[in-house]
Amino acid sequence: MDKRILNYNGELIAEEAFNLSADNRSFRYGDGLFESMRCENGRILFWEDHYFRVMGSMCMLRMDIPSELNMDFLHDILLKAVEANGLLNNSCRIRLNFWRKAGGLYAPSDRSVNYLVECESIEKPAFELIEKGVSADIYYDHQKAKSDLSTIKSNNGILYVLASIFAEESEVDQVFIQNTDQHVIESQNSNIFVIKDNEIITPDTKEGCLDGIMRKQVLLVAEELGITVKHDPIRNYELSAADEIWVSNAISGLQYVSKYKNKEYKAAMMDTFVERLKEMAFNS
Repeated sequence: MDKRILNYNGELIAEEAFNLSADNRSFRYGDGLFESMRCENGRILFWEDHYFRVMGSMCMLRMDIPSELNMDFLHDILLKAVEANGLLNNSCRIRLNFWRKAGGLYAPSDRSVNYLVECESIEKPAFELIEKGVSADIYYDHQKAKSDLSTIKSNNGILYVLASIFAEESEVDQVFIQNTDQHVIESQNSNIFVIKDNEIITPDTKEGCLDGIMRKQVLLVAEELGITVKHDPIRNYELSAADEIWVSNAISGLQYVSKYKNKEYKAAMMDTFVERLKEMAFNS
């Protein structure tokens, strides 16, 4: 299907029919949040975790959550958009966006929300490991604050935009972002895991990293397998000293870094994790 169909506040509309007003609070102030999900043949992977993260984020942003917006209702809203775009039997990315309704300056006059659902096809199969891995570097220009707000997917993504531009200019796939303590906390689109001596090190969310859905699943698999996980700060030099480096997000699953600066890495432990993640996504 060439023309995309959106779900705007429960109504299916053509993409060209959707317009933002000049006083849109997401446009003016970044007063909103979004959630990216992967849908496979009509199944939204890890849907329950996505739903509770959205609800928790809306509470943190002091939004008025509509009473009808329960898990089943929102699930149906998302799948209606998937079906309207002819993607019910395919792989697709769903982006769910919430923003506060227009009114007020910094202080909103209305705390209720609008929502928008977008869908687009994904060619790459779910949980398919990129055999060549991904390349990585570190981003020094700007740091991320250590704050609870840093753990949510807000509509203010300027740090990730700038980091992504740096990655493109540096011709690497991933760039690692630091917090204000100069600890590595994530990349421009993924959580990070450092593997050293058969232990997994990943930053605590208190360090400012996104509270990722795939991150949660990776930690569950590690617990199942009896692998020690340390929620410790990661310093720059620890990347070069690592045995492996992994990155994860809800769309690409789990991938490994094959090259960081001048060091090359393998993915000795990853196959077991990828297979178990696949089982959890499709059989749970």
